[in-house]
Amino acid sequence: MLNKLPLILLALLPAASPAAAATAYDLIVSHKGASFFDGFAFAQGYDNTTNGDVVWANSSKVAYVNDQGKAILKVDNSTEVPYNEKRESVKLYSKNYYRPGTVWVFDATHVPVGCSVWPALFTQGTNWPEHGEIDIFEVVNNDQTNQYALHTTAGCIASPGSGGQTGTQGFATCDQNQNSGSGCTVRDMDAASAGKGFNDAQGGVYVAAFETEGIRIWFFTRSKVPSALTGEANTIDLDALGTPSARYNASAGGCDIPKFFGSQRLTLDITLCGDFAGSPTILQQTCPALVSPQTCYTTYVLKPENYQQAWFEINYLNVYGTSGSIDSGLSVNGGQGGVSSSSGSSSIVGTSSTSKAGTSSTARTTSTTTGNAGNALPTSTTVSSASRTRYWFAGAGWAVGLAAVVLSS
Repeated sequence: MLNKLPLILLALLPAASPAAAATAYDLIVSHKGASFFDGFAFAQGYDNTTNGDVVWANSSKVAYVNDQGKAILKVDNSTEVPYNEKRESVKLYSKNYYRPGTVWVFDATHVPVGCSVWPALFTQGTNWPEHGEIDIFEVVNNDQTNQYALHTTAGCIASPGSGGQTGTQGFATCDQNQNSGSGCTVRDMDAASAGKGFNDAQGGVYVAAFETEGIRIWFFTRSKVPSALTGEANTIDLDALGTPSARYNASAGGCDIPKFFGSQRLTLDITLCGDFAGSPTILQQTCPALVSPQTCYTTYVLKPENYQQAWFEINYLNVYGTSGSIDSGLSVNGGQGGVSSSSGSSSIVGTSSTSKAGTSSTARTTSTTTGNAGNALPTSTTVSSASRTRYWFAGAGWAVGLAAVVLSS
């Protein structure tokens, strides 16, 4: 007689638990060395998004690769600017747009600092703010700590949840129409996360994870960079990074990432003065107060000596994800060369022409388009100091699956 095995009851199955989101990603794009600029387009024209006193250029004066293979992005610090004209600077847009399930790793040894200086590394969607913005690195003037933020339409709320964050929460609502456009902000508490402290420490690494479960950002000063974070690393495991500096969860009343964020492209720039850095109340917090009729423009922009420290020196900017991370419908030429090969590493093949600037650097002369509004910060000239405490979040979310198996003989 055949013995029948009993049904395996649901109650006997392992208890259903939240399934962790993917935490390990493969290298899909690497911006570094002589090919650093190949995956970017240069903005041209005036800064019409934040009213900065710059004109975007693509000359070797403001963008090149030095003898050590590091990418330099800088403000022109050698030209006397005639009154009513703008100073040359640089703004890059990645040719690729990235879907959730993407991690950006930014390793720099020097970041811009100085009165009137406003550098930023951020991402934005095609329609701003409906498709969202993620501020990874952003400081103004002589600030010594970085500020993270999300900018969205109404309904996205910062919620670090039980996972926590090491940064200090500022505004909780990410709505661009609230709090003078500050977004939901988090202030990094590490004094080496920006400005002189960052540069004195030989820099550091920022890691930003854009996932459907949330958005997370980590900062590691040079002495604390995990050994696994290198320009050659073919994979990244987020579980090994510890508590993020800023976390924005999608669950528990936080921010629905697919609802508020479209595919994102990277933007890296340095503007001057403008709506945020040039606000007298913001400027005087880390620089001498302006005395009428002085303005940020007349006090700083006209003189090149004010910008001797206004430059990025970048080891690499790597992108990790999956074969579906690059949005080929939005990316230039369908995200050309972006998906990694079997070896796990592949740089974008750019279409820009190259010319030598002397013998020590490679200048970029890529043609470009102007970008979306994006990166809008407080527009009032009486922005409170709280408006500068902007935040960034991410979190772990999950999907729960349950299966019942019936065995019989």
